[in-house]
Amino acid sequence: MGFVECMKDWCWKTDQREALEHALAVSYTTSRRRAAQLREHARIAPQKPAVESLQSLAADEDRQCEELKNEILVLGGSVVDPETRPVDFGGINHWRRLVADLEAHRNAALRYKTLATTFALSPSTAEFFERLSTEEFVHSERLRDLLAWADPHAVD
Repeated sequence: MGFVECMKDWCWKTDQREALEHALAVSYTTSRRRAAQLREHARIAPQKPAVESLQSLAADEDRQCEELKNEILVLGGSVVDPETRPVDFGGINHWRRLVADLEAHRNAALRYKTLATTFALSPSTAEFFERLSTEEFVHSERLRDLLAWADPHAVD
């Protein structure tokens, strides 16, 4: 392999590494925010089963955050914990907050699926993002189940 080919290969790997570091950092930040939001929604949820389910989902998000953090550190990056104040979606009731949570998890599942495709040349990285996408899809299903039991007209 000549010098130019080596440089192209090195540049591609450098760009991919930077892109991966950025993707992991953004994923970490959004996962932290989802976890904080789930904990806040659990705190004010009207029924005990919803509280327990939302707390469980928040714990799952915390575990994902730790995995993302470890991946960032393995790449030599640093982790800055974001402000984790939950976003106010203007939800006046439990049902609207669940809808906001569901939308956030569906978006995460799609983002992770896209990242799995983006980093397909690295099988372990693609597998990591694919697994996170699957987990977020499962979270979405759990939130959809909670929505089925929530009253969209009840005011907290």
